Amino acid sequence: MSNHSVDRAAEMKYRARRMTRKFSWAMAGIWLWILPLPLIGNAIWMLARGNLRDVLISLGCYAVFGLSGWLVRQATALEARALGDPLGRAPVFPFRTVAALLAGLATFVTAGFLAYHNLWMSLAFAVGAIAGVLVAYGFDRFGAQVSLPTSADDAVFEALDKARASLGELRRMKMNMSNREFRDRLGRLEEWGDKIIKLIKEDKRDLKRAREFINVYLDGAVKVTATYVKTHGHTGDQAEALESRFSETLEGMEREFEAQHQRLLKDDILDLDVELELLTSQLKQKGML
Repeated sequence: MSNHSVDRAAEMKYRARRMTRKFSWAMAGIWLWILPLPLIGNAIWMLARGNLRDVLISLGCYAVFGLSGWLVRQATALEARALGDPLGRAPVFPFRTVAALLAGLATFVTAGFLAYHNLWMSLAFAVGAIAGVLVAYGFDRFGAQVSLPTSADDAVFEALDKARASLGELRRMKMNMSNREFRDRLGRLEEWGDKIIKLIKEDKRDLKRAREFINVYLDGAVKVTATYVKTHGHTGDQAEALESRFSETLEGMEREFEAQHQRLLKDDILDLDVELELLTSQLKQKGML
């Protein structure tokens, strides 16, 4: 195996890290809903005994814990979304800080008014709850730029995932087309895209050149096709012109996909930069981007 090829073991580690990260995002705030569940049981028990005061306190405290968990999930979701943007930033609002304070308040009320601890013991439990939330879910970043620590291999895997997602979207839209010519052209774009992905996997030094191909050519193909699918059948007298323009665009993209494959084989980065600028300009002129 070449030293520059994508290492299978490194890819498996990347997949494992990604799955772990997604699992932690999915579980964010969940414990703030699960751990206070005894409050619901206490509310039912107190209702059976006719103790309305404790029923209201139990349900109220559980609601505050639930709100705390929701705030943690909001912070996590916003940061996860920001990670997909090169200029993404963490939310300015202190979601986690507010969540921790709410959890502390609910803990203080639970300890003092339901468990009947004294003031200082209740405050100690509250401080522990606040610290626990911040340790478990982290501190707010207050609008700071967010990014994941990534290795060179991770950058390759992320690019490959993005390319595969774009090809999958093209494949999905192709299957819903009735025009045989367009289906065939999109099918050939898929084939060239698969070949280019294979080249990136075989030599990760191609990533710098291929990343622009992925961001411009593949994304452009998806956007152009999506525009056609969205407007096809709703353009009236302009339908024929739209199909003609779409056909010309696909034909040009098919040539460029093939040429890009050859450039990667020959490591011709200068020609690629020129062609990328030309293609972007042509797509904008045709109103496809």
